[in-house]
Amino acid sequence: MAQPALNKPQGDRLYGLPLARRRSATMGLVPPAAVAPTALTLTKGSGATAAAVASGGTGYVVGDLITLTGGTTSYPTILRVAAISSGAVTSVSTIVNGIYTVNPTNPVAQGSSTGAGAGATFTMTYGAGSLSSIGNRVQLNATNAAYRFTGNGPTAGANTVGNGTACTWEWCSDAPTIEIRLAGSNTLGMLFIDGVRANDSGFTTDASGAAYLYVVDFGGVRKPRTFKIMNVNSNFGGVNIGTADTIWYPNQPRRPLAWGIGDSYMYGNGADNISRVAFNTMCELLGLEPLPDGIGGQGWASTGSNYAATRVTAKLATLTFQPDYVFIDLGYNDSVAPTAGSLVQSAFADCVAAIRAAAPKAKIIAFGPATPVGNTTNLTGIKAALITACTTAGVTFIDVQDWVSATNKGIYTSGDNVHPTQAGHDYIGGRKAQAVAAYL
Repeated sequence: MAQPALNKPQGDRLYGLPLARRRSATMGLVPPAAVAPTALTLTKGSGATAAAVASGGTGYVVGDLITLTGGTTSYPTILRVAAISSGAVTSVSTIVNGIYTVNPTNPVAQGSSTGAGAGATFTMTYGAGSLSSIGNRVQLNATNAAYRFTGNGPTAGANTVGNGTACTWEWCSDAPTIEIRLAGSNTLGMLFIDGVRANDSGFTTDASGAAYLYVVDFGGVRKPRTFKIMNVNSNFGGVNIGTADTIWYPNQPRRPLAWGIGDSYMYGNGADNISRVAFNTMCELLGLEPLPDGIGGQGWASTGSNYAATRVTAKLATLTFQPDYVFIDLGYNDSVAPTAGSLVQSAFADCVAAIRAAAPKAKIIAFGPATPVGNTTNLTGIKAALITACTTAGVTFIDVQDWVSATNKGIYTSGDNVHPTQAGHDYIGGRKAQAVAAYL
């Protein structure tokens, strides 16, 4: 019987593995259709921390809800009348803190009320840690037992070893609105809901350290959902939910974990977001849980803390979960050194030894050097050195030479002639999945 063509998926499976992505007409792979919450907003700002009555107004009763006006907000502060005197408000409690990018000017007036009262004004205090759109919210900090963290550490919501490399936070909840607390640390992230990207662009923060809130609103629809954040430069502060909502640890079996050590390709240069780098695309197609560790540098020629074996010892050895697969994807950065063969082989051998010490049960697969504008003599030399090193170490080698060539570089390589475009990440990830499938 004739074998299916290597680049043709059969039904909804690829060589016996679930096909998690669908194809475009030009072979570029595209992400699954995004979940569409009623609202998905990321805001840097503040919320109410205290409210004092400036003027009591008239006509109020205990229990009236007062929505404040003023400032720049997507979710204004809502106060509850706690006490009155002859219809004038004497004290209030805060029901919804609000989310403001520009705080209202004191005294703050009523915008609307659930009752007949009018004229009350308030002296408000706003702070960065209290922004919220949920009435009577419950805050669950990053140390809560409901989260499954994959990475190094964590400490205070961050990846403790090389916070510039990827980590993930997962949890389950039935909340109709869930708020994810972040802080400005140059975070690059993507939210997955029930295994699917919540949008196509992910989210980013600045480096200010200021409070951010990522509001995921399902329009009042309550049902169990799974959530996962994949990010680099993590600064996860936990989530807010309502008092009647439930959150729990994701006990369902996870996909096999794949850890990747690479360079700027694996970090995601040229990709629209961290979840759409070639390595992650490959893992999605193969049914693996990706955890990329990508940094810029000099590839196998890197020294100090960037030396491949040193990175493995510092990061792979301290992961919260042992990987089932380790993928090695370095080499292009050595292309400027035509005599780098012995250096590559020595660094590769040290890297593999460190991997086997840290994750002795993991299967190791290595890729040859990328060819972003087509093959060169130097790249051929690096590939030969890697083949020899893989043979010596007993590691599977996968050749990617001329997948991106002089003829298709205009589609798959960016204007710097080094890094992939998003189409390039999709394409390379898809081809790698097809090549790797036979070895899993």
